[in-house]
Amino acid sequence: MITPQLNHLIRPSVLVMRTVWAIITGSVLFYLVLAYVLEAGGRSAGLPGIGVMEAVLYFAAAAAAVASVLYHRYSLSDARLSMFLKRNVDVAGLSGAVSAKGAEYGQLAQIKSMSDFDRRALSLMYELQKISLINLILNEMVIILGFVIAFLSGDFMKIIPSGAASLVLCIWMFPRPESLVKRARNLYTA
Repeated sequence: MITPQLNHLIRPSVLVMRTVWAIITGSVLFYLVLAYVLEAGGRSAGLPGIGVMEAVLYFAAAAAAVASVLYHRYSLSDARLSMFLKRNVDVAGLSGAVSAKGAEYGQLAQIKSMSDFDRRALSLMYELQKISLINLILNEMVIILGFVIAFLSGDFMKIIPSGAASLVLCIWMFPRPESLVKRARNLYTA
């Protein structure tokens, strides 16, 4: 359960995370539609002899997908969250981060009046932004490499595997700060 005070302070972070997620997921869909349009327009010749380069690009796309999954699982694991919850929270730093997002000047007093867990949860939201951004970059890298493969080979249907993988990863990694706070609360009291 997120307290109303914490909910008010994390709302801008949640909005930013979900907006970036929508933009990246939209770009994945854009690449798929673009490949479909290019395929419908006729196949291009492509580059001759790109077999090795194509294999390297497929490997790089798979490596980006695996790296995204591993980073996501590691960053949001119980052990990592527990470690993060045990760190000291810089209240003045949190106030500066919140004020930079357009909050009023009384944020420091408001943050100081919060429970220890709520301050840690607020700090956790900034960590979640970083984790989400890195994951989304890796997810988009998968589709970009697939598009390069399709473009160089002249067969735009080759984007389908990387597009599907990228889209599944983006949907799976939708930022859910509410569930993260719930998990953190269970870990904090344990």
